[in-house]
Amino acid sequence: MISGATIVYLSAVDWSAPWHGPQEIARRLGAAGNRVIYVETLAWRRLKAHDARRAAGRLARGLRRRGGGTGPGPGRTPAPGVELVSPLVVPGASSRAARILSRELVKARIRLSPADRPLVLWIYTPSRLTLDLVGAFGEDLVLYHCTQSHRHRPTAPPGTEAVERELIGRAGAVVVDGIELLRERGPLHPHVYRIPSGVDPAPYAGARPPAWAAALRRPVAGYLGSVDHRIDPALIAAVARAHPEWSVPVVGPVTDLDVSELRELPNVLMRDQVPIDAVPGVLAAFDLGLMPYADIPMTRYTYPAKLHQYLAAGLPVAGVPLPDLAELGDLVATGTGREGFVAAAERAMGDGRVDERRAVAAANTWADRLAALSVVLEGHLEGRPPRAGDDGEPLA
Repeated sequence: MISGATIVYLSAVDWSAPWHGPQEIARRLGAAGNRVIYVETLAWRRLKAHDARRAAGRLARGLRRRGGGTGPGPGRTPAPGVELVSPLVVPGASSRAARILSRELVKARIRLSPADRPLVLWIYTPSRLTLDLVGAFGEDLVLYHCTQSHRHRPTAPPGTEAVERELIGRAGAVVVDGIELLRERGPLHPHVYRIPSGVDPAPYAGARPPAWAAALRRPVAGYLGSVDHRIDPALIAAVARAHPEWSVPVVGPVTDLDVSELRELPNVLMRDQVPIDAVPGVLAAFDLGLMPYADIPMTRYTYPAKLHQYLAAGLPVAGVPLPDLAELGDLVATGTGREGFVAAAERAMGDGRVDERRAVAAANTWADRLAALSVVLEGHLEGRPPRAGDDGEPLA
């Protein structure tokens, strides 16, 4: 496992957001003895109404100074080895002047010394600002970590595809998580690796449901995760209507979707975001895990982070057909449209292959993922870029 490096980590999510790969990877890199400067999202687009609360929190964090002092630099340490930076930037900056201002605001909050070697610039989101930051720190390696098809995001700024191609060209290594991302990005760079999301299976063994779940009528077909533009609430509603005898909890923050249809259904229970430590307990209350992704271009590129969480909990899974789910054969039931999704949920409910599902999760741990990322980082920093197998896995 790589240790002793300094990583300027331009994350795709704020630290307090629902827990996903960026926070987990940063936490594990910090725990391994690296200095991780976790830079929260850099406002690649103009703000929308639903961003107001998050933007207010960012403004408050951005105005704080470390330890109450007055100088610039990293902020609080949310995990060992991880320093949080919440820079104030111009949202969606496109003019040269605004981009220069945003770049300098970011640089002013990151304090580096000559001892911070090797130095890695880790980028999640292709934006004009992140491009401007390439080379700004004298980094030894630029790693572009692509976890979605950015040009297909509903809020993608104009020119996103061209910006991403330029970032790929300037990166030393590219890491993707999904099959379709590997297929598309593979020809664009000599060093593209596929490293999907993982899970820590240990907390799921013997996890106990939360107190609120005692009121749920069984069986329980639940969804855990963000309720945003990637999700089709009509699919969840279809399951709830088709099976009024089932309980259908939806656990996660609602951002940019109208979920009034779900709130009106008597067997649907809406719950807010839970911390990552509470996830195993929530899933212990489920009999079936739902993955109701919307039929939009970007979801074809999705590697569901919740997949291995569901499997670690031993849950049968019902989803929509995604390329990355095909690897699991019939271990994940899939169907298209409302009727197809309901049929998938019906096929999956009661599937007794608990041990088989947990075995898949045990073969896809975060420890394995970090080991693969270390192979990429160490190889490139030492001037020996690893080869990628046919499946994109880095070969030591």
